[in-house]
Amino acid sequence: MKQIRSSFTVAVALAVVLLGVGVSRSIVFAQDKTVWSGIFTAEQAARGKDKAIAECASCHGMTLKGDLAPALIGADFIDHWYDARLIELTLRVSNTMPQSAPGSLKQEEYADIIAYMLFENGFPAGSETLKLMPEEPLNAIKITKTK
Repeated sequence: MKQIRSSFTVAVALAVVLLGVGVSRSIVFAQDKTVWSGIFTAEQAARGKDKAIAECASCHGMTLKGDLAPALIGADFIDHWYDARLIELTLRVSNTMPQSAPGSLKQEEYADIIAYMLFENGFPAGSETLKLMPEEPLNAIKITKTK
């Protein structure tokens, strides 16, 4: 009986260690995710283009390279957001834009616009659809200039 308990204790300890290693690896992988990881789809960016022109162009210009408001595309945009977490950008856009009616768009529309902005800034599309909720995954994605 004592040998069975000992074997069971070893098996439980091994399972806990393996589970801990798996969780820590997931955390490391999530922390390594960047805007270069294909965090939106090409279809989403295409939808975002139309919505961005309709909602953003009056201030940011038709090409979104700046007009009355700062550029959303180009070196100035990247320099401003470099090393930030994607959650910071998404909260800024969804809470303050459009200027005439902050927070008035659907979450999916904000996500599409952000996907378009990322695409136009040279970040690659992937197979994941960018979602603004839940927010925690966005906090794990870093905006970087290079891969």
